[in-house]
Amino acid sequence: MANISSKESLDCPICHDKFVFPKILPCCHTICKPCIRLLLHTSTSFGKITCPLCQTDTPLNEEGLDSLSDNYFVPLKSEDTPVMFYCGSCLKETALKTCAHCFEQLCTDCRSSHRLATVLAGEPWTHSSDDSNGNLNNIPEENLSEVDQFPIIPHPLKSQLNAKLTFSISVESLYSSLDRHDDLFSVRSIRQTENNTLLVLLYLGPEVVEYDSAGKEINRHILEEGGTSDIICLPGGNIFYSSLQNGLIMKMDSQKNHDIFAQTVHYQPFSLGFFRDGRIVAGGPAYQRLDANGHGAILIYDKEGHLKREIVQVVDGMFVKFPISIAVSDCDKICVADKEAKCVFVFSETGSVLSLYDGQFGIEPRDLCPLLPLALCHDNEGNLIIVNALDGMLHVLTPTGDFKGYILMENSERFGRPSALCIDERKRICVGDMENRIIQFYEISSFKNALDI
Repeated sequence: MANISSKESLDCPICHDKFVFPKILPCCHTICKPCIRLLLHTSTSFGKITCPLCQTDTPLNEEGLDSLSDNYFVPLKSEDTPVMFYCGSCLKETALKTCAHCFEQLCTDCRSSHRLATVLAGEPWTHSSDDSNGNLNNIPEENLSEVDQFPIIPHPLKSQLNAKLTFSISVESLYSSLDRHDDLFSVRSIRQTENNTLLVLLYLGPEVVEYDSAGKEINRHILEEGGTSDIICLPGGNIFYSSLQNGLIMKMDSQKNHDIFAQTVHYQPFSLGFFRDGRIVAGGPAYQRLDANGHGAILIYDKEGHLKREIVQVVDGMFVKFPISIAVSDCDKICVADKEAKCVFVFSETGSVLSLYDGQFGIEPRDLCPLLPLALCHDNEGNLIIVNALDGMLHVLTPTGDFKGYILMENSERFGRPSALCIDERKRICVGDMENRIIQFYEISSFKNALDI
């Protein structure tokens, strides 16, 4: 075994920083508990941890990570140093805070919106030390509606489609019981296959569960590499998936053989899409983001995995930032949900921007809906359906990118916290939830014109 330098022995071998809740493996190597958890979630070996330094396998018992001993003799990360991880709501990589009400890990913005929603719902809120800044208890009740982080005033509608819940399924994970952190197992992606089955990816993988049209599990795929953030299924049965850990786009054929399709260099392959001719589209933020203005990119690969085009700039002074979801239309338009730019872009395959939707659908100030797009897909008519995390509704754009209306549940209720979206062959709207492993199936039950723009 190669000698480990003193600097390496003082830092976690995964995050390369001072330790957070250091745990000692039986091989005597120490790793942060959050890093072990991420390693476990991205491993293809069920119920065991492989040490990244010596490759020794450590099986876990029913106590999960709590069965590992603590290391009290290594330097700990300062409490003033924030731990960087993906927000459980908007998926932004930033310092997280724990919600005092439900103990979910959220970024500052999402936590404020989440707290406001809780207060407005009349539920009790437990004060914590993290509430010192932006304390909602200091906001007069009559001014709560003026807080712009969570729009609560009903939007003026051009068209309103009402969706009726038909049934729901709970996606069971083989991995979530190992460390009892179910919050990391939200539904990340839902894709329809050519056989009209649904592939469901739980956040970070490595599991992909396949369901028939009745919601019955028929298959379960285990992906290789680590940190899977998206999947797509091409005609012919090939599944492509992204690996954030190694910057790889992987290909799995019908025989479950895994091969590297392409490796990204400057940008993370966070989201995937494909053209009808087999070309692959990937999008994500840059690996090295030096400041808040760091941009991302849309990458287009040919069928052999060669990079053919890189789309970075939208218009003068506006760049792609964090494309979290991609859908390619039948007429080869690349539709991108950018959660940091808070816009939906529509590009041609040559990289020209065709349209931009930021929630503005009219010329009046009231015609603006704050937008945080987390997922999108096309329906059978070519309309673009967009998940908006800020209002819990589905926004609908025409095939040309013009605003068409909203989809709400019956009685004008919102969809909660949707994180994944798909329209199946029966024209049902399949919505994955961010807070649990539930997928709900809706059918359009009624339609009305509410506003003539």
